[in-house]
Amino acid sequence: MIPFGELKNSIYKFDIIISATSSPEILIRKDDVSAALKKRNNNPVILMDIAVPRDIDPATKEIDYVFYHDLDSLNIIVEQNLSKRKSEIPKVEKIIEEELNNFWEWYNSLQAAPTIKDIRDFFEDIRSEEVTKNKNKFSPDDQEKLEIVTKRIINKILHHPTTELRKADESSTIETSTKIGIIRDLFGIHPGKKSEKE
Repeated sequence: MIPFGELKNSIYKFDIIISATSSPEILIRKDDVSAALKKRNNNPVILMDIAVPRDIDPATKEIDYVFYHDLDSLNIIVEQNLSKRKSEIPKVEKIIEEELNNFWEWYNSLQAAPTIKDIRDFFEDIRSEEVTKNKNKFSPDDQEKLEIVTKRIINKILHHPTTELRKADESSTIETSTKIGIIRDLFGIHPGKKSEKE
């Protein structure tokens, strides 16, 4: 604690001075700061006057190695910072939009990928079951051909639905959900429910 009467003689001891009194007149004058700087060997000092009216003479900012700020200059700094932040808004919005798109692509893939697998498993089960039932009607050589031909048929049948689901993966979640719902309903393929195959 410094007695108020020793204020001016103690300025040189501090690197940063913040003033916020209700004094109606200037408490620290330009000459006071100049004298303090000599004692400090011109080491920089920061003066921050947040009093209304001012406690520190604004003319102190004319002194070398003095960094003076008052409410007016602080408001200017705030406005500059706000302006910079506002100029960054379009960049931030673009980043958010990109991340949202990435999220929806990821979210849609959680729906489409399992559905594609379920459809292929569904048709492969049918193909395998029918081939097993009827392979004895074919010679050993033809049985191998039967496997190859039926797998090709399944791949051709599923090519377009698979392509459409992958396209929907890159589209809106509503479109993806709609297509997935229709396909699962058509074939009776639902998570946690065993598909019914004739």
